[in-house]
Amino acid sequence: MEKGVRLSKTSPSFLHANSTSHTWIFSAIAELIDNAYDPDCNASQLRIDKRIIGQKDCLIFIDNGNGMNPDKLHKMLSFGFCEKVEIKGHKPVGHYGNGFKSGSMRLGRDAIVFTKQEDTISVGFLSQTFLEMTNAETVLTPIVTWDSKSRQILHAPDTQGSIDAITMHSFFHSEKELLDEFQAISGQTGTEIIIFNLKTSSDGMLELDFQSKPDDIMNLEHEQMDLNTTANAVNRPVVEHKPEYTRSLREYCSILFLKPRMKIILRGSKVKTKLITKSLSETESDVYRPTWLKKTMKIIFGFSPQKQDYGIMLYHRNRLIKAYEKVGCQKQNNPLGVGVVGVAEVDFLEPIHNKQDFNKTARYNACISALGRKLDDYWNEKMSADGNNTTVNRSQKPDWTWVQCDNPQCLKWRRLPDGVDDSNLPDKWYCYLNPDPTHNRCDIEEEPEDENDVSRASYPKTYKKQQKLKKHSYQPPQHVQQASSSQDNKPKPVIKELERANRQLMEAKRREEEQGEVFMKLMRQNKKVEKKQKKLMQEARRVKLLTSQSEALLASTSDQPSVSSRNESSDKKKTYGVNITSKAPARPPSKRKRHEGEHSDAIIMTSDDGDNLPVSKIPKIEREPQDVKPCNQTGVTTTYAGSNGAQNPTELGSGYLEEIDNLKRDLYNLRRNVAELLNFLSPDVKIDSDNLHQVDAIVDDLNKQNRMGQVEEV
Repeated sequence: MEKGVRLSKTSPSFLHANSTSHTWIFSAIAELIDNAYDPDCNASQLRIDKRIIGQKDCLIFIDNGNGMNPDKLHKMLSFGFCEKVEIKGHKPVGHYGNGFKSGSMRLGRDAIVFTKQEDTISVGFLSQTFLEMTNAETVLTPIVTWDSKSRQILHAPDTQGSIDAITMHSFFHSEKELLDEFQAISGQTGTEIIIFNLKTSSDGMLELDFQSKPDDIMNLEHEQMDLNTTANAVNRPVVEHKPEYTRSLREYCSILFLKPRMKIILRGSKVKTKLITKSLSETESDVYRPTWLKKTMKIIFGFSPQKQDYGIMLYHRNRLIKAYEKVGCQKQNNPLGVGVVGVAEVDFLEPIHNKQDFNKTARYNACISALGRKLDDYWNEKMSADGNNTTVNRSQKPDWTWVQCDNPQCLKWRRLPDGVDDSNLPDKWYCYLNPDPTHNRCDIEEEPEDENDVSRASYPKTYKKQQKLKKHSYQPPQHVQQASSSQDNKPKPVIKELERANRQLMEAKRREEEQGEVFMKLMRQNKKVEKKQKKLMQEARRVKLLTSQSEALLASTSDQPSVSSRNESSDKKKTYGVNITSKAPARPPSKRKRHEGEHSDAIIMTSDDGDNLPVSKIPKIEREPQDVKPCNQTGVTTTYAGSNGAQNPTELGSGYLEEIDNLKRDLYNLRRNVAELLNFLSPDVKIDSDNLHQVDAIVDDLNKQNRMGQVEEV
């Protein structure tokens, strides 16, 4: 209980389940190497070795770092505690607080930790065997602490129980044996981790091979067998090349850090760490600048000394995450890109918890695609330069020879002059052995690195530019190419002729642009004329309809009109009605609106699309309402009827003659307005104002063309 609330429990079985995230056993060892490298420990040397303690094979890790106090040791043995911060530009690798638990429990079932500081020395115990033997319901971590000078135990409530658990379930059976083990840590501070009850494979063999090479630890891998049913293929080993770092811990430690700062001694022999960016031949740099990254990312390309190991090396905070990742043309089943290695530090990506891959986010996919394009550019440029498409004859010697000083207080990297053979260097090399007098002391700073924030590639991408020109350039027909090739022996034109041809080309382009502008103007004018023609046809059809109806009305009145009248009171006007119904097809009505001005009785014709037609004002024809009844007459129905229903034309009297005069006057005004409309809309049509019957002929002709389909829509 804490603050009246129950604490969460962690099942002992979680120790094993948590360790299964490391499918590759070297990734578990890398977790323990990271803890020694991180700035809170800041070890300059790490020893990895195998010891037999109590007749058991044990894997030992000893560093000369800062050590841990009891509280920090307790957090390291617990889950999820991470207090690592960047110190003087040294960024920590771990940030999940789970590396020691997952890594140590992947290597063995039990781990015991000895750590020294100036004031205290402590022992911590993380054991699956202890938890199973005691039937513990949660993970228990026994810890015992002594004063570093007096070696007196610092008592705590759990001190005696912790000593009993450690001495009973480990091969240190007394407090004295525990104190004697601190002598393995030679310095005043440091940490020793002993992992025992190492994991075995299904056949009972240790997963880690300590026998094949006395100065190395190998990853025991079983050969994959071909299970095909053919007689010659049964149980035949599957031959597949794998990089050496997947089998050799020494090789893996040599490339584990982008710029190594910690010396690793594996089974008594120093690991020759590599500056991977300085171990390539024909080295060039390129840049990747995504929009979501504040500064550009530098990429180093070169040819690997081992032709079979190639691809992209992706580092995160100086730590290798993915090695030899195939990108670009390297994914294809051909020799393209073979031997090319790219190196990039992608701190903007997020590794997964076992630090062997990245989360597959959109940024990761974009980065991998960009790296593939950059690698293709480097390959094409190098291959096109000498006409080769293979790396068989390329130099495998690195461009530079770099070596690291073995002084624990120095560990600086020095560039040796050209001509120095690194194979003849001693096992322990120090700065004073450098032939370069400007960098032959440990107190001299390293040679400055190239700026990481570069703006462009270090090499011209001529091949890429040529491909773009070929893609967008004009390719003449084959017969033209043959004709031009036959003229290669002729003298080449002088500079003046080329300049003159260039001016002619520019003049031709200018004329082409002017012609294009003129063509567009003509097209716009043509559209305007088309609109006017449409309006003219619509008005002409409507006018022809009204004209034919008016003439039919006059003809009917002279032949057999039906007229009636009645006398109205003196205070009312005499009214007559005219109803004209045409059997012609219906036309879309023209919109009219009153003209606001001094002539309020005038109306203005408008087209169907709402635009005002600039025609002369047409006087409004005042008509008095009349009753209308149909009569049988071909094409036009005309009926005159008075309000009293009388049908005798003689009863109409003088009012009938006035109506005929009004109709003739209306017809004349209508023809005159139509003439003005035609004259405006079609400048080619000239209608004499004294010969208004010409309007009828034009309208008849337009209707005839429309019926015959000779008037095009354009």
